[in-house]
Amino acid sequence: MVYCLITDGETNFQKGCQLKRCRSLDDTLINEENHLKKAANISTPAPSTSRPNVTSKNSSVVIRESFTLNSICLFCDHTLPGSEDIFMHMAYAHGFNFPDLVRSYNLDVYQQFRLINFIRHASLNLKCYVCNDQFSSKKNLRKHLKVSNHGTIIPRMDIWDQWIYMKSPLGNDPLLNAFVDKYT
Repeated sequence: MVYCLITDGETNFQKGCQLKRCRSLDDTLINEENHLKKAANISTPAPSTSRPNVTSKNSSVVIRESFTLNSICLFCDHTLPGSEDIFMHMAYAHGFNFPDLVRSYNLDVYQQFRLINFIRHASLNLKCYVCNDQFSSKKNLRKHLKVSNHGTIIPRMDIWDQWIYMKSPLGNDPLLNAFVDKYT
């Protein structure tokens, strides 16, 4: 849920956003800002010709944003708010039970980061993260993972437990933000 904090200088209130959330992956921060302004019934002002960083005394309405980006499945384009939901989706839809794998292999937080980034990198390149076979589509890759049972295992640690996989192929991956929230 998106909440807008409207401040008029004397009172504060929160208004739950009733607008339908866009689930596309190409939403930008500008789109989110416009979304929040629309939810708070605030129009976007015309570009000012005055000096930058100078505001009038009447401009006391402030929007403070707090929202959760949708986590993206490692194996398909499905998105859900929050990592727990997407991990459940991956377990039921793809047979990939990340929490069970973490417990079975006793993975620390850095290894979890690297494993997710390794799998995401392979999936984005339409490769099986276990056997490295190349596929022509995500659908064929998912079929292979299911038939071969590769979606239920992880490869040898020396293949993926490398510092290069501390960097997400998506940049700011919302799925990884769950670890930041959990361990900080």
